[in-house]
Amino acid sequence: MSTESKFFIIKKNNWQHRNFSTYEIMKEKAFSLEEATRKLLAYEQLNEDKDITYHLNKVDEYLTSNEEPLVLNKEVA
Repeated sequence: MSTESKFFIIKKNNWQHRNFSTYEIMKEKAFSLEEATRKLLAYEQLNEDKDITYHLNKVDEYLTSNEEPLVLNKEVA
């Protein structure tokens, strides 16, 4: 198992007329920092829309966990 950190490239689209933002994970996969940075710079250079920005989000803490999953034995009211 690799100990290298992985990153999602997040596309943020600001909808000015509705006053909210939407988010999308580009390529729907995690990349190494070097590869994610390269892709982020390429997306930013191709982007001509001022309402769209790109960001990196570290995902290691979300994907790897040493804890056992919580098992519910009884129905909770």
